[in-house]
Amino acid sequence: MTNWFGRDLREGVACFDAVGPEPPTMSFATLEKYANEWIDDMDGKFHRPPDCGCVVHGDYILEFSSRIVSTSRDDPAQSQASAAIRLEANEEESPNGETAYKGQGMITYQTGPLPQWNKCHPLVQGQGTVPMRVFQAFIHVDESPSELSASKGGSAKIELLYGILGMSQETSTGWHYLRERKCELNEPLLNPFWSPRYVSGRGEVSTDPMKMFLLKDWTYVGRDGVVATKTLRSTCGGMCDEEVATFTLKAGDGSEASPPK
Repeated sequence: MTNWFGRDLREGVACFDAVGPEPPTMSFATLEKYANEWIDDMDGKFHRPPDCGCVVHGDYILEFSSRIVSTSRDDPAQSQASAAIRLEANEEESPNGETAYKGQGMITYQTGPLPQWNKCHPLVQGQGTVPMRVFQAFIHVDESPSELSASKGGSAKIELLYGILGMSQETSTGWHYLRERKCELNEPLLNPFWSPRYVSGRGEVSTDPMKMFLLKDWTYVGRDGVVATKTLRSTCGGMCDEEVATFTLKAGDGSEASPPK
């Protein structure tokens, strides 16, 4: 049989058969020896280089959302904020051997006037980002139902300590002044809205930061990639009408298949 170049196709097959000698074989015992030596050299840990695209096994995603509404005469405004932070296992375990998670990201906020804002009232507005850090999180997921959690199909015990590391940068025009019987706005001045109200909301529980920003007693979900949720409500320490913050913990790449014990 010849190809369209007029050469015998078997010649090509023969060429492939004679590319080179067979690679040397290695016994399983030798392979195991080399693997164990490599693990010892790495101190028994996986050291991820900066340019590695791998995802650490057992990571989580923390989604955060916040909504604040204030009808105060001095600061009539509404604000929304959100963030998504990857939580990765800390290479250094805690003294009791539990796996601790940590992460950091940016909260994006947007603040503006109420739907029926009166131009004679202060104009509060602004948008930007504020850093948020999860200092430490302990996550225990039990997907097998127990007597206490049979109706939910599982349970999750989560303790997460976080912090807001900055101040939102909204501005306010303050109260108007009259010119020819018309309301005129003042020049806007810095007047943070979202961050002080969010923090004041946490202060309704405690003034101790270790308690203000410690999230416990989560609601287990266990479906659609969602592990658990935690919802906080307040009146911003009397500075707003309503403040609602929701934390959603989701399984990251690989964590759902092998949750930490």
